[in-house]
Amino acid sequence: MNMSKLLGILLVTGALLAASGCAGNAKKVENGQPERNFNAPSLQVNADSKAREILAAIPQESLLERFETYDAAGRLIGYAALTDTTMGALVFVDGKLLGSLSKQHAQAFYICRGHVMAIAKRYWASEAGAWLETLLANVRPESAVLLEFTGRSTMQSIKSATENPLLGGLKAIIGMGTNPLKVISTLNNARDQYQASEQFADEEKGLSQLRPGMSEQRLVRVARPQDLLFVDGGMVLSYPSHRVDYFMAAGSIRVIQQPSFYFLSRTNAALFYAPGTRWTDCTAERWPQALSAEEIKEVAREAATESTAIPQP
Repeated sequence: MNMSKLLGILLVTGALLAASGCAGNAKKVENGQPERNFNAPSLQVNADSKAREILAAIPQESLLERFETYDAAGRLIGYAALTDTTMGALVFVDGKLLGSLSKQHAQAFYICRGHVMAIAKRYWASEAGAWLETLLANVRPESAVLLEFTGRSTMQSIKSATENPLLGGLKAIIGMGTNPLKVISTLNNARDQYQASEQFADEEKGLSQLRPGMSEQRLVRVARPQDLLFVDGGMVLSYPSHRVDYFMAAGSIRVIQQPSFYFLSRTNAALFYAPGTRWTDCTAERWPQALSAEEIKEVAREAATESTAIPQP
């Protein structure tokens, strides 16, 4: 074979490989799902699953948010919204699987509650009963689900949202300064160093043992708040370094919210944005109408495009 023929074959082969790669990316974005890493984990959830164990087992690169609180009937509600699975969220009642939420509704629920925090300076947990009532009305009953994670982190995941290198304040702790304009104080030069400290490990363990209904004093004995917000009906004790908020009322924990909506609303409010959102519907009663299925597909395509592989050990 002469050199010109060999060169021609190599060029054709390269073009075919490039075309197949582009087609793969187009399919990935069209489906709104990042392609799975070959060793990406899966998680089976059924009637015997315990909510706390499932919430803890979901990889942070696949987790949009999670919270725990009690509804008006005194039932413990657990919620986990996902970034890279076919379903939008899982809902648990008294520790057992109740059902799932569509991608459309999980995104609308997240965006509208963040919008209320960022624009109106109202923390959603102040009206938790109304938000939960609408949430539970839109749950699809499930007896068992299989969560197939991609092993990739999207821009909305807790992992990415709280570690975005463009947000310098995310490697610092939020301080309780008296000047509201100075919301970020560099009490730590590197979040990694703080995470490696014995204090951080002790706090992380103590915070993981807290439940809604426990006292404010018990929370503060574990760790003093890194930021504070007074709202209607209570106050928010915020721990950005641990990616969590605690909504307090009458001296007890009412809602445990991760990531910290209070922190994100001031440092990365764009996470609570989707094109075409009907902002007037972002209320506790009407949020399921705020986004259409087509708008959710666009959000998913953008997230898929921005996804990054998570190194495996």
